[in-house]
Amino acid sequence: MQVYLSLILLLRFVESAYISSIVDSANDVLETDVIETLSYTTVTVGEPYVQQSKVVTRVSASPQSSLTIVSHNKATTSTNSPQSSVDSTLRTTIQSLSWLSNYESQFSQTLTIGSSKDPVVTGSSINSIAISETTGSSNNPVVTGLSINSISISETTSSSNDPVATGSSTNSIAISETISSGNNTGSSTSPIATSETISSAGAFTATSGVVSNVSSVSPTGKIATLLSQTGTTSTSTLFSSYSLITGTKLNGTYLTSVSVGTNNPLVTQIPSYSSQETEIITSSLTSNKTIYTFTISTNTATAINETASGIDSTQLSPTPFYPSNSTQVSLHPTSSSTMLSSKANPLYSSNSTQVLLSSLSSSTVSSTYPSSSTQSSLSPSSSSTVSPLFSLSSSTLATVYFSSSSSSSTLATIQSSSSSSPASVYSSSSSTQANTYTSTSSSSESSIITTTENTSTTTLVNLFNAVSTDEPPTVFSRAANPMSLADGVSNSGPIQTNKFYTNLIVGSQESSAFVYPYSLWKYTSSDNYGFAVQHTTASQYTFGNYDSSNNSEYLVNPLGIAQVVLSASDFDSSMTMEVDEMTLSSTRVILSESNDSSNYLEIPLVQGMGFASGIYHGSLTAKIASSVGFNTFVSESSSNLAQGVLKYRIKLLNDVTWLCYVIGPDDLTSSDFSLQVTSEYVIEANTSVDGLIIQLAVAPSETDYEVYYDQAAGMYVTDFQVRGVSDGSSATYEFSYTTQGESASGCTMIFALPHHESSFSDIMQDSYTGIQLLSTTKGLMNGYLTTALQFSASLNKQVSWLPWSSQLGSTPLEYSAEQLQLLAEVANTELQVSISESISGLNTYYLGKIIDKYSYILLTVSEIIQDEATTNSTLENMKSAFDILLQNEQLYPLVYDTKFNGIVSSGDWDSTSTQYDFGNTYYNDHHFHYGYIIHAAAVIGYVDSKLGGTWATDNKDWVNSLVRDVANPSDSDQYFPQSRMFDWFNGHSWAAGLYENGNGKNEESSSEDYNFAYGMKLWGATIGDLSMELRGDLMISIMKDSMNDYFYYQDDNTVEPEEIIGNKVSGILFDNIIDYTTYFGTNIEYIHGIHMLPITPVSSNIRLESFVSEEWQTKISPIISSLESGWAGILRLNQALFDPVDSYAFFSASDFDSTTYLDNGMSRTWALAFSGGLANSVA
Repeated sequence: MQVYLSLILLLRFVESAYISSIVDSANDVLETDVIETLSYTTVTVGEPYVQQSKVVTRVSASPQSSLTIVSHNKATTSTNSPQSSVDSTLRTTIQSLSWLSNYESQFSQTLTIGSSKDPVVTGSSINSIAISETTGSSNNPVVTGLSINSISISETTSSSNDPVATGSSTNSIAISETISSGNNTGSSTSPIATSETISSAGAFTATSGVVSNVSSVSPTGKIATLLSQTGTTSTSTLFSSYSLITGTKLNGTYLTSVSVGTNNPLVTQIPSYSSQETEIITSSLTSNKTIYTFTISTNTATAINETASGIDSTQLSPTPFYPSNSTQVSLHPTSSSTMLSSKANPLYSSNSTQVLLSSLSSSTVSSTYPSSSTQSSLSPSSSSTVSPLFSLSSSTLATVYFSSSSSSSTLATIQSSSSSSPASVYSSSSSTQANTYTSTSSSSESSIITTTENTSTTTLVNLFNAVSTDEPPTVFSRAANPMSLADGVSNSGPIQTNKFYTNLIVGSQESSAFVYPYSLWKYTSSDNYGFAVQHTTASQYTFGNYDSSNNSEYLVNPLGIAQVVLSASDFDSSMTMEVDEMTLSSTRVILSESNDSSNYLEIPLVQGMGFASGIYHGSLTAKIASSVGFNTFVSESSSNLAQGVLKYRIKLLNDVTWLCYVIGPDDLTSSDFSLQVTSEYVIEANTSVDGLIIQLAVAPSETDYEVYYDQAAGMYVTDFQVRGVSDGSSATYEFSYTTQGESASGCTMIFALPHHESSFSDIMQDSYTGIQLLSTTKGLMNGYLTTALQFSASLNKQVSWLPWSSQLGSTPLEYSAEQLQLLAEVANTELQVSISESISGLNTYYLGKIIDKYSYILLTVSEIIQDEATTNSTLENMKSAFDILLQNEQLYPLVYDTKFNGIVSSGDWDSTSTQYDFGNTYYNDHHFHYGYIIHAAAVIGYVDSKLGGTWATDNKDWVNSLVRDVANPSDSDQYFPQSRMFDWFNGHSWAAGLYENGNGKNEESSSEDYNFAYGMKLWGATIGDLSMELRGDLMISIMKDSMNDYFYYQDDNTVEPEEIIGNKVSGILFDNIIDYTTYFGTNIEYIHGIHMLPITPVSSNIRLESFVSEEWQTKISPIISSLESGWAGILRLNQALFDPVDSYAFFSASDFDSTTYLDNGMSRTWALAFSGGLANSVA
């Protein structure tokens, strides 16, 4: 039955009407009482019935004030059907009031009331005032609310400029969403924009179950214009119901326990002592020492590209966003080492020259090491062995010629003496000059002033060149990993092991894949089968085990709330799942009945995807299920949608609203296709459509922002590729998404994590929508209408071989004679070992830590103490130890796994639970383990090359195999998956390998994560792989942002909840929980120390001085004096990142006991070199 009411000044009513008009000389007011008798029918399952209800409402308005609504004289009668009131549902009526100029009012109302198939369409003119009222059942008129057993729905849209969001009370569900034109209509009178919904008593909420869903920062640029466009929307309520839900359907389940093992990361095996013939003569170290590095960068116009990668300076989409073309010639002191050189290694294409100065009583100039620069050293001495590269005079004037390309060369002239004298660098290709003035107050102290030059060219290096595409060395035996893949898992290339979808390829396959911002999993119940989608909000966070400072031990999100399920009517207990097309960013899930290859549901899972999309193939009939249950199901049409896109709004019984878009292979219309509610938990299509696409997304609380989803609907993502270039000092890179389908905007919705925002290129602001969704453990994600996320990052080139901190910056390292003598004394003691025997019987992790421990001692002896004889003997000791690895004769030999395409330890080959090698066999912790080994190899190769050796070249393939296993940059290398450990989207690595875990991936040690990138960077420098070196720099830059958002909690952290900020570190970061603990114990030194070790030159680039200071004051200082274990040494060396003076005092104390305060993976030599050099330089 349809009822039409029209009112023009004099109002007619179905039953009665009363009009009063009051005219005021200052302010004309129109006022009326409206008495309505409304009829409607239910749309729930069951026999329809008719009710009548009278509502009296006072309506008044004037041009100077907002519309007011006063309810009075309420009289209600109700005639109920035999059905109980629990099953009853209500239809909401909408009144639209338009205010005209000259105080004339026209009241119009259109009510469409019918069965579940009768649409309700309401609307208003542009200059409108929208009033929303609900009509209640029984004796509850709408103005006072509705009973606990009733539901009302109302939606009105005029234009898209002034959104008004309304919500519902605790015990009733009432939707009223009104978008009125307000002051954007250009009306000649004062604007009126009012919407009021009167619901039952209780707390009113302005959200639809989504917390903080709209950014405080408004969209800008071309995206913002969508908000100013008028869109026409109509709605039709197809279903409404209400049931009380409790238990796991509403709250999910919580998985919080972390099993604690006995494998402590500290090395407890004592060194194998062996007397060494060579010792440093401490009495010869009588002068202070300052270590300089002058870097002269000369970029060329050549772009270094890899054909297989197919990247060049025009391919990053949609517009170039590289650094400006410039060449910087700089002379600056850094923490790089002092070295002696005479020739450039042919392995490296040099684009810079480093000249280092040091004070020595004698020195020998020898051949250079391969790195990102050709380096030379000038040492004031009475005698030197000099190569033809240099021309030395008695005043130690050095003239260095170097070439950056076949067409340009640069002349560097550097002069140093005991008195102040100028040093100059000239570039013959640009005729510009950089002057360095060296002044000394004594023979060992210097200061630097530098200038820079620019030219018109830039070298762009492809950051993702393949390390190699050759088969790994045969020293790694071949075998298929004993871990079984789950049924239905396959891939055309290497299988990823540490990605967000691991839960889908091992174990039961029923744990979640955390795609951000959604989690999805294989769903099976007695009634429905498919793939479930969940989004949780801050209101669902669980905290507990608070400490005395009211800091929660954990943050936990619920699991298993199948809010919506992509399914098919055909699926039953015979449903099968396949997983394929695995990449670094995505995978594809295929659901079918008994592996039917013709009729299947395809679900792409891609990091950052704005929609959960299902593509139906063959004769499958689409179905959307829910374990929560549906409150309302509304059909909507909008002019913002691409042609053929159908839109629905699904509100669940937990008050969360989802948008549903349906796209057919041809222009789909509602007359050909429809979705119907067949039960409170199931929505089904009326017919099968081959190629049908269903896209689901959590609705923003501001309906105005739905225009972006409307404009994105129809296009879905299938994966993204990481591409980028660098000019040596900065990098530009992007996540380039592959898409299918079409949308009105030509783009789709992509969500970005908080750390992405720190390095977004300026162009990204044009795609920002203002929509936000909360992630499980990484804060609010912002929505972008785009097909690519684009970034620009600065690279910290001050981080090199020797001690560095943010306090040091470009200041040269300084060591007093007293410090050098103590260093030499301690190094002599610690080097009385056989490194080969010291790593005997150790697993991959422990032996890597020990061999790297001695690499830092080797650096100290070679670059700081500069004792040639001890450098040579230590180098040979290191090479002998490394030979055990090169010959694969360690306790657990490494194997090339032909199933998962990786280098794994054989330690746990017989069992997934033994953990002899921390699960390395099943891809746990590879970046932790191999990072130590790769850094040690870089140091050996670096020092060896300085002495004229070819160790790095001879063993490059072996070391590169470890790099490729962890961080293969290119899909042209088919022997390893691309970027196994490092997650480019999340901005850090995941340590967990082929193990199912309900809480997703996790990482316990953030510091050993960036330690791998640091080691890879230096190895790339050593072998002349500039792409590898700069890629390591970029990974470090990214981790600086991500780790300070998700792992390290400064007081001003706004990403994570305040309940855990006081912990200062995450503990173990999972996809779904943050747990302030470790896998080996709950001691504070464990939880914090595992995020510190090892302390290296890169540590301060990630662990900011301000954070380290806060952490020390609140967590470390109260316990440090009581620690008598190797953890004390780790925490104390970490102290040097903000207080190196006190740190050095600890390690240099005369009564220092290494056996008490250091484990066998840490040396006192390096602790003294690191803290001492920083203490002098920043004091």
